Amino acid sequence: MSRFHLTGLQPPIHVLSQENPMTDTHRVTASSVAFRRFRPVAAGAVIAAATIAGVGALGAGTAGAATPIVDTDAGFAGIVLDRAETRLAAETNAGVLINLALGDSWTVTLPDDSIWYTGGWTPVTGDQLFDEAAARNGQVALYLTDPAQYQNLLWVISGW
Repeated sequence: MSRFHLTGLQPPIHVLSQENPMTDTHRVTASSVAFRRFRPVAAGAVIAAATIAGVGALGAGTAGAATPIVDTDAGFAGIVLDRAETRLAAETNAGVLINLALGDSWTVTLPDDSIWYTGGWTPVTGDQLFDEAAARNGQVALYLTDPAQYQNLLWVISGW
């Protein structure tokens, strides 16, 4: 089972991108350049989510429940927010940072019963993803990924 799984979800089949006319060789080269350029911005988005998780834990007076997951061999590192942290992220519009930093160049995995699930490319924004997960008492996981392996720098998974 993949370490990316969140409540039974598997790695995404579809990449959040309307068009990708590049060959695999060009994609790897472009992704490597994009990774170096956008790593600080995307890292900021993940750090913001982690900060929200920490602030939520402090506000609640409990230990933080955000689960860090790092697998450098597999090319990813990130966090899984618990339900309270996901709600806090939705309330503070943390998902907006995803689209500000990366536009449509991120990967998303949604449950089949998500209102945004299409089976392919989806128009969901980061804010909408967090809002829906929070409304359904769900969770969100955010991963920085090696774009040479996963096609995009950021992979976000929601589940409930």
